[in-house]
Amino acid sequence: MKSNHLHKSLIPSRDVCERQTDQTNREPIKSVLLLMLVSVALISGCGGDPRGIARGDITGEVTFEGAPVTEGSVNFFSDKTGIAAGAKLDEKGSFTIPDGIEVGSYIISITPPYEEEEPPGLSTEEKTKKEYPDIPAKYRSGETSGLKAEVKNGENHFEFKMVK
Repeated sequence: MKSNHLHKSLIPSRDVCERQTDQTNREPIKSVLLLMLVSVALISGCGGDPRGIARGDITGEVTFEGAPVTEGSVNFFSDKTGIAAGAKLDEKGSFTIPDGIEVGSYIISITPPYEEEEPPGLSTEEKTKKEYPDIPAKYRSGETSGLKAEVKNGENHFEFKMVK
């Protein structure tokens, strides 16, 4: 006659099951705590970019024929990395990129302020678009401006002098 009872030695004891479950439940917690500790260490670091990438702080001035350009933007673009940054010109023709940008070579363009156009039919007044003659067309594109900047780690000051 066959017995439907399993032999006692084939079934793990309750102690073994509890120990295995206890250890298994602790592993994800340990991993999460380790990940959090590493993240905090990386974020706090010693200042600068948390990824460890060298950055340069940017300030400068833009002039046209010796006079400050007081409206518009200075645009930095790296054709190697695709990084782009820009800053508005103030009333003295100065600009600042407060958080800086990655160290490297940049192509510069100077563009008039962006103006939103009203959809046709909404305005009863005929608006004339401002020309910004102090920003010649060739400087409005990085491909034609001829302006370049080499950003180094730390403080960087640039003077972009436009001519006719």
